[in-house]
Amino acid sequence: MNSLAATEVELARLENERQKVLAKQLRIIRGSFIKCAKCGENSKLFSWTFIQDMFYVEPYSCTGGDYWLNSETRCCHIVCPKCEGEIYLYNDPQRDKIVNLIKANPFGKDKLFHEVKKRQKD
Repeated sequence: MNSLAATEVELARLENERQKVLAKQLRIIRGSFIKCAKCGENSKLFSWTFIQDMFYVEPYSCTGGDYWLNSETRCCHIVCPKCEGEIYLYNDPQRDKIVNLIKANPFGKDKLFHEVKKRQKD
């Protein structure tokens, strides 16, 4: 085996290991417990619903505006799987924990939560 083929085999092996580590990281994050501020029950992050709030930017010139923007994660909502109470993340006592779990990972919200909904606000 020449050195180029050997490096390609090594890269494939490392990529396989990387995927295993990422899958483990995803399982750990999804399994993190979040306490509901309304009912006080703990539930795994993956059982919660995330509501991505969006707001409209009205047209303000010939080329500006007329589009929707996502709110910051800390200004969105989550829905408890047990009491179905909707919680505004900004006021939640675990806000920093939840926001860090979402931001400090290479996965999208759709892989971390049971469901992700988009809600448009005027």
